Amino acid sequence: MRITRSPWALALAPLTLLSFTACSDTKTPDPTAPAPSLDVVAGAISMPVISGITVGSGRKYVVGSTGMAVGSKLFTDRSYAAKSPLPSMVAGAAYIMAADDDKAAKPGSSNFLSFDVDRDVTVYVAHDARVAVPDWLRSSFQDAGTAFYATDYYSTGEKRLLFKKNFPKGHVTLGSNVPANYDVAGNMYTVMVVSASGSSGGSGGSTGITVALKTPSDSATVSGTVRLEATASSPAGIDRVQFLVDGKAVSPTERAAPYTGSWNTTTFADGNHTLTVVATDSAGKSNSMSALVKVKNGSGSSDSTGSGSSGGSSGGGSSSGGSSSGPHSGWYVSPNGSSSGSGSSSSPWSLATAFAGGNGKIQPGDTVWLRGGTYRGSFHPQTRGTASAPIIFRQYPGERATIDGNLSVDGQYTWFWGMELTNSSTSTTNLEAVTSHCPGCRFINMVIHDASGSGLGLWSEGPDQEAYGNILYNVGYYAPGANQWAHGIYAQNQTGTKRLINNLLFDTFGYGFHIYGSDAAYLRNFTID
Repeated sequence: MRITRSPWALALAPLTLLSFTACSDTKTPDPTAPAPSLDVVAGAISMPVISGITVGSGRKYVVGSTGMAVGSKLFTDRSYAAKSPLPSMVAGAAYIMAADDDKAAKPGSSNFLSFDVDRDVTVYVAHDARVAVPDWLRSSFQDAGTAFYATDYYSTGEKRLLFKKNFPKGHVTLGSNVPANYDVAGNMYTVMVVSASGSSGGSGGSTGITVALKTPSDSATVSGTVRLEATASSPAGIDRVQFLVDGKAVSPTERAAPYTGSWNTTTFADGNHTLTVVATDSAGKSNSMSALVKVKNGSGSSDSTGSGSSGGSSGGGSSSGGSSSGPHSGWYVSPNGSSSGSGSSSSPWSLATAFAGGNGKIQPGDTVWLRGGTYRGSFHPQTRGTASAPIIFRQYPGERATIDGNLSVDGQYTWFWGMELTNSSTSTTNLEAVTSHCPGCRFINMVIHDASGSGLGLWSEGPDQEAYGNILYNVGYYAPGANQWAHGIYAQNQTGTKRLINNLLFDTFGYGFHIYGSDAAYLRNFTID
C-alpha cells in the first residue's frame, strides 16, 4: 500500500482518522463446529413455482435457476454458497436468492418479503445462527431441529438454523431478518420452498409428471424473439403447458404436443431472468422446470434531443463540455420519469429503470444524465460497462440531483458522478449510503451525508474501484457497537487496486477511513492520496 501526503491533505489531517484494524462487523464462525450428519437425497423434493416476489427494500431477489444443492449461490449480491452436507428436507428445493445487504433492513418488520406459490407448500427459512431470531420467525415457524452451513466472507462455514411452516397455495409473507433496533453481525436469511405432502400442485415422482425445457438451455444468452420448446408427459395425460419468465406468462398456453412457444426478449431488461415451464395434467397436478437465461439485446438509440449512445467515457459523454445550456448526448432520467419512457430528454426513464439497463438500451460508453430533483428509494445499479467504455451516471450540469435513500451497486465499470446522496429516514438501521461490489466502478465528486451506516462501502468482490473528490459527513448513529458500521469509507481489497483520492471526510461516528485486514479479510493494494 502507498500513502502519499500532499500539503492539502496535511491541512485536512485533523478531520480524518485513518485506521487499519481487524474487521469488526462479522464474527468468524468456529471452523471446528460439527456439521449436521444428514444425507442429501438429490432430486427427492419437487419444485413449486415461485412468482410475484415483492421486497420491502426494493433490492433484487430472484428464484434460483436450479434446486437447492451444495454450491448453490445464496445471494444476488454475494458469492456465498451452500456447503455440504445439506439436510435431505431441503435438498433440491426451490429457493429465493435474497440480497445479503438486507441483513439489517427494516428491523422488526413482519411484512418484508412476499411471494406467490402455485400449490400447498412447506416454507423453510435458514437463519444465520449469529443473528437474534426475529419475533415473526420465532412465534409462527417451527424449529426444524437441524441446520446447514454456508460459506461467507471468511469461507470457514456459517451455521444456518432451519425453521419451517406450512402455507396453502397462494400468497406467502415473511418478516425482516432482525428484531427491532438490532445491530446485526451476520447474513440475510435464505428461503426454500417444497411441495407439501399430498399437495394437488405437487410434482415429480409423487405425480408421475415429467417435464423438461429443451430450448433455450440453462445459462444460455438470448436476444430478439426466442423459440421456446419443452417436453411433458403424465399417466393422466397432459392438459396444458405454460412458459413463464420471472413468474409472468410470455407465450399462449399450449394444449398439445409439440409444446412450443415464442418469447419477445426485447420487452425485458438485459440481464439474468428465470425461465420456467409448467406442465399440468388432467388431474390438476403440476410439475415445473426452470433455467436461468441471460437477455442481451443492447440496442442504443438517438433522437432529436440528442439521446442515445454517448460513445465516450472520459468526458462523461457530454457533447457540450461543462455547459448547462443545450442538450447533452446521452440518456435521461428524472424524478417523474417512467419505466415506459424512451430515455430521451422529453421522455425520461425512472432512475430504477436506468439502473436496470434502460430496458436493454444502455450500452458500454453511454452516459445517463440525472435531471434535478429528488429520487427516493433503495436503488440497485446493475449496468455493465467495460474498462475502456464505462457507463456513466452523472448529475446534469447546472442542476442538483439528490438520491434520498441508498445504492447497492453490482454490475461492472459504472461511474457515479456529481450527485448528492443522503437518507432522510431517522431509522437506526445499519444502512450504508453506498455498498459496492462492482469491479471497476468509480464514485466521483459526490456529496454523501446523513446515512445511518457508513458512507462508502467498497468491498473485495469489486476490485479496481475508485473514490475521487467526494465529500462525506454525518454518517453513523449511536447504538451499542455502532462504530462497527459508521465510517466514512469502509473498504477491503484482495485483487486489483483500490484508489481513494482527494476525499474529504468529517463528523463520522466511527473512523474516517476504516480499511481493515485479518487472516481472512484482505488488505492489499490500496492507494490513498
